[in-house]
Amino acid sequence: MFARLAVNLPAVSGVFDYAIPPELLGVGVGSLVTAPFGNQTVQGVVLELVDEASVAETKPLESLLDPVPVLSVPQMELAKWMSAHYLQPLAAMIGMMLPVGLSQQADTQFSVISDPPSGTSQSSVISVGEFLPLRPRGLITLITIPLNAKFAFEYVARTPSDKPIVCAALAQWTGARARLAVGGWGKSPSLAMDGTEAEGIESAARNACHEATDEWGSAEYRMDVASTLAKRCLEAVK
Repeated sequence: MFARLAVNLPAVSGVFDYAIPPELLGVGVGSLVTAPFGNQTVQGVVLELVDEASVAETKPLESLLDPVPVLSVPQMELAKWMSAHYLQPLAAMIGMMLPVGLSQQADTQFSVISDPPSGTSQSSVISVGEFLPLRPRGLITLITIPLNAKFAFEYVARTPSDKPIVCAALAQWTGARARLAVGGWGKSPSLAMDGTEAEGIESAARNACHEATDEWGSAEYRMDVASTLAKRCLEAVK
């Protein structure tokens, strides 16, 4: 059995066939998966399952990101129609259908072998966020790009149709790294936390709101609410 994918690269046209390995037999139409594409790993949505691939050699899928299909058959048919009617890549139309937060970007980690004065080698793993500003000396031996992050979003507004007075968005990766942003005031959200200590997420949310007073709410109010919303987000991604 093979899966025919629309890969999550908006500039790429066409569909691609991948073998379904035995450990991923839960893959079905509408599933969100990861697959090798050139020298990178990409997301893709399974458009259909086929008995025979359109090419002689196929690569296997790497992972199933969600056991529940992320798109229905009518949604995928609409994306195909839009692609043909507006002359746009199918992947771009599929991307418009995906629920917010599921279209994920890679979070790269570098494994660096340093060369200390003693001449002995030792390896360390650092995130791209630490690598770029520090630029440690050494040889990069491995680059890891995990795509299976989890996302949560919570907000409070005066009515469901109003803009949020306070909102919190959390992304958490498999390695326990978490990134929290809070907003509802000012021109853009504030990054409250970016690290591996998720236990301090409530305090981080409060600290990010200490100057958040405006005509819609006080800083004290937002600090209390943001703390609660951050806790809900953390519970949602566990």
